[in-house]
Order: sequence, then structure tokens, then C-alpha cells
Amino acid sequence: MSDNLSQEYADSIADDLREIVANGKVFDAMAYLDDCLDTRCTYGYGNTLVSVEVAVTLGGPNCWVTFQDSGASVEVNWGGDKAEVYVYAPFAVESVLEFVGECM
Repeated sequence: MSDNLSQEYADSIADDLREIVANGKVFDAMAYLDDCLDTRCTYGYGNTLVSVEVAVTLGGPNCWVTFQDSGASVEVNWGGDKAEVYVYAPFAVESVLEFVGECM
């Protein structure tokens, strides 16, 4: 096990997203968001939803996945360790933004 638990955890969350993208699976935004602990939405000009941040875990580790543009950014803070991993996943981003936009 490495000394940076944040990096290991971020990589594991990112690998789950990469697997969905690589296997051509449909990203089920409703199922993904059903397991989340919190969401934060960012709106741009014209009240357009531009990003959704999803809390995967809180309280150690803290893990937020941000769906924006054409990818997902996995950010983990655990103790004093921090890690961030980017996953190119345009279909997942589109699915999350569309689902959250419909719910708001």
C-alpha cells in the first residue's frame, strides 16, 4: 500500500468511471447520483447548468467528482494527502448535466 491513500482512492474512483467509458456502457446518472451524499451545481450565463459536483464520500476521505465540459475530475482529501485525477468522459458529463437539469 502506498503512503498516499488519497491518490489510491482517487485512482479507484477514476478507474470505475474509465471502465464505464471504455466498455461503452451507458452511464446511469440516476444510479450514480442516488449513491451520492451531496451535490453542488454551478450555473452560468442564462441560468445554464455548467457543472455538477458530487460528494462520493465525506469525513475521511472526502471525495468529490466534478462533471464539467468533457470530463470528470475526481478530487480526494484524506488527512494531509490530496489527489486529483481527470477522466475524459463526455457521455457521463452529458448524462449527469441532463439528469440534474431535469430535476431542478
